[in-house]
Amino acid sequence: MERFVGKLLLSQLGLGLVGLGTISLWESKPGLAKGLNEISTQNPATQPPPQPVAESGIPAPSSALSQSMAGQIFIGTSTGFVSVSKSSGDWKSGGGTSDVIVGYKVTNLSPEIPVIGTYRYSPVAVSGTEKGYEYRGVWETHYFGARGNYTLTPDMTAYGGAELGYTLIYLQPLDGSVQNIKAEDNGVALALGGGLDYKMLENRFSVGPRLHLGFGSTSIYQLSASASFYF
Repeated sequence: MERFVGKLLLSQLGLGLVGLGTISLWESKPGLAKGLNEISTQNPATQPPPQPVAESGIPAPSSALSQSMAGQIFIGTSTGFVSVSKSSGDWKSGGGTSDVIVGYKVTNLSPEIPVIGTYRYSPVAVSGTEKGYEYRGVWETHYFGARGNYTLTPDMTAYGGAELGYTLIYLQPLDGSVQNIKAEDNGVALALGGGLDYKMLENRFSVGPRLHLGFGSTSIYQLSASASFYF
């Protein structure tokens, strides 16, 4: 009996020592515990089913300003031939001219005809004779106007409009005269014009012919080829 009790005590003591050793090993080897945990979490059988994620598909909103101005603005230029005259004197141009125009869509006459407000700067190099004196210089006209666009085909647009401007005349005498006729010859100008735009590059760029007929303190007739960028 005493031998049996002694064996029982020895077995209980051995189990206690094994348990203490296991706990000590677990605490001294945190990597082992972490590895066992990772194995447990990577086991698909122990993971909850994945939850569906909703996709809104809504693009990031742009600013209200950029949305309102998209496709409403254009900047263009043209170069070509010009003919000039004035109520007094004998004048001629250098044969060619260029201008710059900026436009912004302001309203619609109809769904097919937008109205574009424009500003155009048109300088012309001239030479001529007035009151017996020879001059050379520049006629600069600043035009403000409006034009209507009409779509002929998806790639072709026709337009026509009117402009009201003011012409500034800058002249230098060529024969030693000191007479200055610049200020007294400045005046109001009216121009009628039209043309065609052939659009390309996803309607961001266009080219085409343009005709302007100018009247008033000076007469300027301009036939040119234009190029425009749309924003």
